[in-house]
Amino acid sequence: MTQKFPKGDRMNATYRHEFYQESRSLPFVGYSKMLGHDEAQDKEYLLEQYISRMLRNGYMEKSYCMDFFTNYQRGNEKDLLLVSINSTGYELTNGAELYPHLNNMLKHYFANINNPEKRDEVFANKKRMGFQAEFWYNFQKTFTCKAHLVEYCAEIIKKFGEGQRSRCKGYYFKVLELQNLK
Repeated sequence: MTQKFPKGDRMNATYRHEFYQESRSLPFVGYSKMLGHDEAQDKEYLLEQYISRMLRNGYMEKSYCMDFFTNYQRGNEKDLLLVSINSTGYELTNGAELYPHLNNMLKHYFANINNPEKRDEVFANKKRMGFQAEFWYNFQKTFTCKAHLVEYCAEIIKKFGEGQRSRCKGYYFKVLELQNLK
């Protein structure tokens, strides 16, 4: 009897992956959302969980490169590469470098690459403790001009407090770059 695996929801997933493996001529593609399941509202946490699941399930050992992208449904060439992982390290780009939990998880994973017990203890927990305000930190949100982005950032700081100022500042500059706002 063959085992049935859940199917990825390519239309509604926030992220997708391409894993490059020696045994395949084309990349192994998957999605952060499974059909019939909901995704986390906190998109940073969702990406962290998604990467944790793939590493925990041994895909790093089967692949020479693991790339994680946005899934904008406008064609793969328009999706942004967020995380690239290979056997020697990782690179965070296009705003993912501003995700501190993800960066810390991957840093710990590679610092303990030869000690599986210690390496795997860092994988994202099912639930994070405490209040998470990062759901506003969404690179799919579009702005028509720089002034609207400034207003949005000011609202976030007012609503969630000064503790969000540095993250909001990083978000501001990354959105300016990604959306080429004037």
